[in-house]
Amino acid sequence: MAINIAQKRARKAQRRKQVVAQKRRAEELEASLPARVLRAARSPIQACFLTEALFDGGIGTLVGPILGAMVFILIQEVLSSYTEHWMIFTGVVFVLIVIFLPGGLVGTARRLGTRG
Repeated sequence: MAINIAQKRARKAQRRKQVVAQKRRAEELEASLPARVLRAARSPIQACFLTEALFDGGIGTLVGPILGAMVFILIQEVLSSYTEHWMIFTGVVFVLIVIFLPGGLVGTARRLGTRG
C-alpha cells in the first residue's frame, strides 16, 4: 500500500513537471511570435497589420490570425469610405481587444463556449 502511494505521488510529480515544461514552451513560442511577424513584414504598415491580425484573432490558434485579418480588413474597408483617418480607429479597436479580450477573439469565444 505504501508503495502504491509513493508511486502515485511520483507520477503526479512527473505529470506536474511535464505540464510546467509544456506551458514554458508555449510561453516561449508566444513571446517569439511578434518578433517573427515583424521580421516577415516588408514595411512598417504591413508589420502593424500582421501584428494586429495576430493579436486580434488570438495567438496560438490557426483560425485566430485569419479571423483577426478579416476583422482588420472589414474595419479598414468600412471606415476608409467615411474617413481617411481609419488607422486611428483600427488602433483603438486593437487596444480595446488587447485590454478587454486578452485571448483575442478566438480565445474569448472558447472561454464563453466552455462556460455555457
